[in-house]
Amino acid sequence: MIKSEAFVTPFWQTQLPEDIDIQWLIDLAYRQKEEDNVINNCGGWQGFKYNQVGILPVPQGLILQEFIEIEVNNILQELGIDWHQDLLNYWLNINPSGAYNESHKHGRARVVGNLYLEVPENSGELVLHRDDTAWYHVPNNLDNPCVAIKKTIMPKTRDIILFPGWVTHSVNLNKSSKDRISLSFNYGDL
Repeated sequence: MIKSEAFVTPFWQTQLPEDIDIQWLIDLAYRQKEEDNVINNCGGWQGFKYNQVGILPVPQGLILQEFIEIEVNNILQELGIDWHQDLLNYWLNINPSGAYNESHKHGRARVVGNLYLEVPENSGELVLHRDDTAWYHVPNNLDNPCVAIKKTIMPKTRDIILFPGWVTHSVNLNKSSKDRISLSFNYGDL
């Protein structure tokens, strides 16, 4: 018998090199939160100040953006999407103790990414969800990617995790006493 795959849900994970500074992003997140302390319905803060910009703050963001864009373009080539995609938007996230993010997708994005700036132990895993009814047909505790209904990923500080924009995802509850901080971004057609 020959096994074939009809649909695959990939994700990619890499570490940001140590020589690329991220402290300025952490500082920026806390400054923005002080200016606009609107907490979302899941107990976290998201700074949507930089929606629809196409470029990270100059000059610190250029080196970071260049690194991310190389990774994104490699992914696009692997997926067979052979045209350049632009940074659509980005935002900073602070998830304090007790915060989480509900299941959602990112409209218009071909590639979604998250750079983890501070990840305390037990601060919540990223969960990629299947978008079909497999949950109805198989037990939900199977690790086999052919029948699993979700993939749980525990990122570390400086990890970048990228996946297609059509993938439903969520973030589990932050059970630590410290903030989990990240930079989220979308790539697609401007």
